[in-house]
Amino acid sequence: MADEGDMRARLELADLHERSGDTKSAVRQFIDIARRYERDGFGLKAFGVYLHAARLDPKAREAQVALGRLYTEHGLFEEAATRYDLAVRAVGADGTAGRKAALEVVSSLLERDSENLADRLRLAEAHSGFGQHADAVRELRRVADVLDQGAAETDYQVVAERLLYHKPDDIAVARTLATSYVAREEPQRALAKLKTAFEAAPKDLEVLGLLAETFNQLGQVHKAVAVLKEMARIYDKNGFVHERDECFTKILMLDPNDRSARESLGESGTEAEGQTLEFYPQLVRQRAPGAVAKGRPTVANAAAAADDADDFDDDFEFDFDDDEIGFGGGAENTIVDDAFIPDEVRGELEPAGIVLNVPGTAGDQVVTSRLEEELRELDFYVNNGLVDEGRALLAELITRHGRHPLIERREKQLDEQDAQREGPREG
Repeated sequence: MADEGDMRARLELADLHERSGDTKSAVRQFIDIARRYERDGFGLKAFGVYLHAARLDPKAREAQVALGRLYTEHGLFEEAATRYDLAVRAVGADGTAGRKAALEVVSSLLERDSENLADRLRLAEAHSGFGQHADAVRELRRVADVLDQGAAETDYQVVAERLLYHKPDDIAVARTLATSYVAREEPQRALAKLKTAFEAAPKDLEVLGLLAETFNQLGQVHKAVAVLKEMARIYDKNGFVHERDECFTKILMLDPNDRSARESLGESGTEAEGQTLEFYPQLVRQRAPGAVAKGRPTVANAAAAADDADDFDDDFEFDFDDDEIGFGGGAENTIVDDAFIPDEVRGELEPAGIVLNVPGTAGDQVVTSRLEEELRELDFYVNNGLVDEGRALLAELITRHGRHPLIERREKQLDEQDAQREGPREG
């Protein structure tokens, strides 16, 4: 806190400058005194000194801006607007330096109106035009935060892209923007942002999860599987068994033939738990009918699977510039469904009252929503005997999803309806 005697001496010096006609020195001294009063919590004294400085020189920008701010804090918005207007007029015609000073005034003015996003964007671009990138980033971040909180996704993407142009290494914004793109199924845009986030934090599970989903949307299933294996390895290393097994289950949904995922989940593949059976259909053809494995997934199982994924250890990385788009290794987006369960296995288990709970079915809430929705439409045609309409939709689904067992089941039903419609053939 400033010494009272020192402040009195400063006021006397400022008054001496004023009486001697040195207005410039007097105003500078009065503004310095007002700042000290304000810093020490003497708001009314600061206001009086700022006001005196503004009377001596109406073009004293700092005094006018300070008065505008103080009027705003006390709810006197008309008076505040007048002071801000005077501050802008004072610097409006002073060349580049004046225009930069005007930006400071506008910035202070916008503090009165936090929802004025359009003018704040203009302010950010003005800062950018003067090469004031830190100031531009600050204003863009404020706009982006408001848009993100308000769920204005499209506008947020535009502003966040502009922010990253000025600050490419902003990992938090890159990750949030990638999340937005993934949610809107724009994987190419998401991948560009995830490259930055992944290079900065290659073990970040949120980034890896987004990366896996992005590769899946691009159809690069082999890369999605690689990311999921890395996630499983990290979860296993930290003792998160449930999360690890979820990763392996997702891998089997993408590539039912993946050996390491099958081995990791193998011992829990058909364990009766109460009246529910955890059943991994990819394993059933490797066992004799009725052979039921016992025990929960073990650390040894997970370790074996992790050993199989050594290529994705501490040097885990991707070629983000790979232009390949398509399913890798013959795998397709596969939805695990009870259609995979052989009839002989079902026949042995169901009489015992055991419910088959298949990972990937609606019971696990992980069936791909798009195919599920399209199958509902196909079921409508099948159940109502609309064979021709069903055939047309069936052809579209085969083109999009391949010969998935769920689709083949509906195709068989349509074939049966066709046969009934044609009736018995004459010999």
